[in-house]
Amino acid sequence: MKTGSVYRRGRRLGTFIKLLAVTSLLAFVPLLRSARASSTSSLTVTSQDTSGSTITGYYTVLLDSSGSTLATGFTPVTFTLDYTVPTTSYAVLVEDFNGVVFDHWVDTNTANNPRDVSMVLDPALATGKLTITAVYTDTNAIPPGDSRISVTTINLQGQQILGYYTTLWQNCQDQTQFGNCVFLDECFSPCSFLVTNGGKYQVAVADYGTEVFTHWTDNTVNRFHDLIVPGATTTISLTAVYTP
Repeated sequence: MKTGSVYRRGRRLGTFIKLLAVTSLLAFVPLLRSARASSTSSLTVTSQDTSGSTITGYYTVLLDSSGSTLATGFTPVTFTLDYTVPTTSYAVLVEDFNGVVFDHWVDTNTANNPRDVSMVLDPALATGKLTITAVYTDTNAIPPGDSRISVTTINLQGQQILGYYTTLWQNCQDQTQFGNCVFLDECFSPCSFLVTNGGKYQVAVADYGTEVFTHWTDNTVNRFHDLIVPGATTTISLTAVYTP
């Protein structure tokens, strides 16, 4: 009887130990899940203009440390970063669009593009999320006190032709006195110049290959088109016609 009693007590004790072990393991599962969850962080990329107003829709690329593309999206966009290996690094590239160009990052005040992202450089990632904001400059915007002269080139059929050398001058009304001309800027059509309101300028286009300048669409035949810019900000559009 004593032997049987000891045996039953031993079985009950063994069962209790097993139950205790299972209970402890179940209690540890949430901790495992938590540890697994903390190995990722969310990175949100937003964009704004130089006045601080939110702008959206700018193409954004997430790169790995070798420069390969992992994911893409349009601002605001959120990427999930895997930090199973805490030293893993990424990079974020934001692209320009239609004359609106990247200038700098708000949080670092740097112009790195692509920008490296890691727990070492961005400790907030260790908390599980980080938001970075790209600031864009609108190069299409005309500064106060200035105007824009836009130049395009077409053929006799009215089709746009590209890449014709275009120059901006002052004091060049009389090309027989070319020594008085002051060269200001150059570009290739279609292109534009920023000029001071109220100023007098000349815009000229060059021939290329068999394409020869014939006139401007406002019927000006002088290759050097004289312009007097109004006192109020505006855009002046010029179109040069080429033959054949």
